[in-house]
Amino acid sequence: MVLIGKQSDVIYSYADYLKWDDSERWELINGVAYNMSPAPSRKHQKISQVLSRELGNCRKQSGNMSSP
Repeated sequence: MVLIGKQSDVIYSYADYLKWDDSERWELINGVAYNMSPAPSRKHQKISQVLSRELGNCRKQSGNMSSP
């Protein structure tokens, strides 16, 4: 994942962070602002859950174990 800062040459404070517009999600780490990706939708999470369960069931039936 590529993280993109607000401005790479500026160190932001928590006070700066509190002034930013809430329409975008930002994370402040050691004074560097990173634009965060949006949370997955409920539909996406449901599909992911169903696929994970089905793959787990197939693995159980075949007796194969996943590698770490």
